[in-house]
Amino acid sequence: MVDGQMRQTNLRMQGNKAWDVCIVGAGLSGTVLAERYATLLNKTSIVIEKRHHIGGNCYDYIDHDTNILMNEYGAHLFHTNIERVWSYVNKWARHAPWVRWDHEVLGWVQGKLVPIPVNIKTVNTLLNGNISNTKEMDDWLKNVQGHCPATGCRNAEEMAIHRVGKQLYNLIFKDYTLKQWGVSPERLDAEVTARIPVRNSFDPRYFSDRYQALPAHGYSHWFNHVLSNSKINVVVNTDFFDVQTSLHGRCGKTIFTGPIDKYFAASGLPKLEYRSIRFEKIVMSQLPGYFQEASVVNYPGTDVDFTRIVEYKHFLRQRSTGTVVVKEFSSDDGDPYYPVPNKRNKDLYAAYRKLAVSAAAVNNTHFVGRLANYKYFNMDAAVDNALSFFTYLEGVNHIDLGDSKKRLPRICGVTVVLGGYEKTLKQPPMPQSYKSWKLYAFTDRPDALFPGEWTVADIKSTPIFSPEVCNETSWAFNSPCKNKNPMNIGKYVKTQMYKIPAIQTNCDVAVWMDATVKIQSTDFFQVVADRLEKGNNLLVFEHQPDRRGRIDTEVAVSLGVGRYTVKHAYGHPQPYQDVRAQYRNYLAEGFKEHWWENDTRFNMTKKSPQFGMWVTCLVVLDLRREETKRFLDVWWHENLRHSTQDQIGFPYAIWKTKTMPTSLPDKEW
Repeated sequence: MVDGQMRQTNLRMQGNKAWDVCIVGAGLSGTVLAERYATLLNKTSIVIEKRHHIGGNCYDYIDHDTNILMNEYGAHLFHTNIERVWSYVNKWARHAPWVRWDHEVLGWVQGKLVPIPVNIKTVNTLLNGNISNTKEMDDWLKNVQGHCPATGCRNAEEMAIHRVGKQLYNLIFKDYTLKQWGVSPERLDAEVTARIPVRNSFDPRYFSDRYQALPAHGYSHWFNHVLSNSKINVVVNTDFFDVQTSLHGRCGKTIFTGPIDKYFAASGLPKLEYRSIRFEKIVMSQLPGYFQEASVVNYPGTDVDFTRIVEYKHFLRQRSTGTVVVKEFSSDDGDPYYPVPNKRNKDLYAAYRKLAVSAAAVNNTHFVGRLANYKYFNMDAAVDNALSFFTYLEGVNHIDLGDSKKRLPRICGVTVVLGGYEKTLKQPPMPQSYKSWKLYAFTDRPDALFPGEWTVADIKSTPIFSPEVCNETSWAFNSPCKNKNPMNIGKYVKTQMYKIPAIQTNCDVAVWMDATVKIQSTDFFQVVADRLEKGNNLLVFEHQPDRRGRIDTEVAVSLGVGRYTVKHAYGHPQPYQDVRAQYRNYLAEGFKEHWWENDTRFNMTKKSPQFGMWVTCLVVLDLRREETKRFLDVWWHENLRHSTQDQIGFPYAIWKTKTMPTSLPDKEW
């Protein structure tokens, strides 16, 4: 389906031809985006690929000597729990079906083959254990697992020991990590080993996802069908940077999926670090059986310099009179495969992201994918990320990933500027590319000049001082009709915004932002759109480590903040806000610190040391959902009866209404 040489010539010669979208890279991200533009928006695209094939690192082919289907760039096993991703990859199931495949991996450790990831058999074999059931395995893990500081594991070594204990870390992970990354685990971020699965059973599978599969006819066959839309033109054997000048004025927008540092090579910034893989292919044309017991055998020890051996004949149980094995060697040289997660690279990538923001605003060039986002993605995450990016960029959602479409919910920013409380508006409040997101600032100074993107509304246009509100809140000392302190008035807008006519009419989803908050990350609204699509109705950032997820710590801090403990704040009188009594009342009602643990009402586990205490200066609320409104009513009730310190009332309202918040990662701040 792809005639690389012919299309390369066409790209160079057809100087007048233009496309709605120019996409650099024919891997998962580029392919999904090209297909979405063609299917949902009927837009044309040119997909430019440097290699001689489509499919990126998923590319596979039939080995000439053995007739075995194999990957060029290492084994790729598809697995996911994401329903929309599974639906998406199966859109072409009639011609490119998927078949169930439960992947199993063995490790060669101290002269023995043991299951990877660690399970009961691994422990019994390597450590002469006698564990026979899940409870015994849980007890064993509890006894050997290391403890990380309250602020979280500081590096990959601490995280691995926290997961499997010191003995298994030394036997399986320490040297393997060194071979894989070229540096010792204590010099890598904790996220490297946080992904280590551990089984408390005899389950030998490498993944536990609901959907695990391989394409029945190979990945290249699947990619060909995804790119078969007539609106998509594919060109291979073409380096984008060789033709970049000739494309000037011919691309409606450009989406770059390659290394972000290569795109901005002229910026003078240092290069980002990547790890690569060297593949050593060995053909055994006269071996009708198998070379090894599993498709993948890891070699964590230092006795060999390769990390694993892959025998592709195992996959799909292929038949052949021979076999093919591939040894994999990690190195710093070669095509970039894995971003190296350490502080130096994260800080450097942040600098590149600023250049990417400028490129999006100036010449409509966008960056998405593993190399462009400098983030390792599993295949399903790469597809999911591309779908989310398309939704964010074009404001188009999909229904069951069919050909019909619908618009995104209307998302608004909401804030207040009242008296001495929140005196100024942050300008601009978010990256300039978000022109379609309405912004409302409610103020007692409607005639003041607040230049920029905000729609300024008089606080009196809200129902806050209406007879209904006054009657409903007459019992409370913090009724806005009694306590007219601007901080108290602002809490009404924050927690009762769904009752404000302008919000009711124009907003499905509200992003509450304190007036001094500025959203800097270009990923933020993409993440919001993605979370909403997945059904989350309350998005918020976890508190910083110094609060450690505890309300009692927040109470102690609040006692030292004058605006809560004085009877006059922001130029207005106010009742004493007794946060200590507020906390005591919560405890008396049955609320407790770490309330989510061992509580059957909440199907969740602690995600981090900060979980349970949130930063409420930015909260995303899906106002279409009744459970959101119930939560907001309880949150407002706590402001009325206790204090304007809404960070204390927030966890209580979650606990009381059984609302499940989704914590946003700090990088989106």
